[in-house]
This record gives sequence, structure tokens and C-alpha cells, in this order.
Amino acid sequence: MSAEHSAKAVGYIRVASGSERKRERRVHLQRQAILAYAKISGIQVVRFFADNACVADISARQGLSDALGCIASGR
Repeated sequence: MSAEHSAKAVGYIRVASGSERKRERRVHLQRQAILAYAKISGIQVVRFFADNACVADISARQGLSDALGCIASGR
């Protein structure tokens, strides 16, 4: 698949709890996993969104709302 025709995607990372150091590590690991999958699948990740120490209420997850808005707008 050529670079100009590759699929594009946004990445979403969610970390529920833990110390700041553990959350940072989990964000890093999730980001690396998404990028590795994208690479072998020919997908270009154009942007990442994240929710750190997020709550159970899905409507309160700003990173998820932003990711979905980005996708819906086609940005």
C-alpha cells in the first residue's frame, strides 16, 4: 500500500487508575501498541487522544469525545 493511499486513523488511549508514573507508563505502552499495529497494517495514525485517570461515566471522557468529534469532522 503506498503512502498516499494508506488508511488514516486516530488513536485513543484510556488509563483508569494508578499513580501518575504508572499511568504515564500505561499511556506509553498503549501508544506503542497502537503504532505497532498501525505499522503492520499500513495505517497512518494522524492523532492521539487520551483520558488519564478517567471515570466510569463514559460521557465524562473528554478524550473520547474529542476523538469521536475528530473522526466525525473528517479532520
